[in-house]
Amino acid sequence: MKYALDTFRRTPSNDQAIELGTTRLTLRKKELALMAKLEKRLCRINQSELAVDINPDDIQMDAPSSCGRLKDCRLQLVLNVETLSSSFHFAARQASDNSVVFTDSAQIPVIAKTVKTTRSARPDFDRLLSAVGA
Repeated sequence: MKYALDTFRRTPSNDQAIELGTTRLTLRKKELALMAKLEKRLCRINQSELAVDINPDDIQMDAPSSCGRLKDCRLQLVLNVETLSSSFHFAARQASDNSVVFTDSAQIPVIAKTVKTTRSARPDFDRLLSAVGA
């Protein structure tokens, strides 16, 4: 799934977010499986959000050049129990000055249904889900 997300920066000395441009992010099967696993964990532990550390080199991401080199990268999943929907956003820190870089959130279309459909369509997907513990 491809996403184009508005990206912002907040410096340690300024509470105002500055728009940097658009980050293009592609969630592949592996990331969708991870999101499904996190969603299940959120339901199990009765919380509404959970973050996971990621390596930006491991995902397909094209961030604005003004983001600079990033560190402490995370995907944050938020579960809305009332609407039974999930969304996520990307967050990191600029290596140069420790500013927070983050994207708008994006809705994730029914993860469980996506995983179930993919699982039946591709037998190898079961191995992928097992590898991430979903």
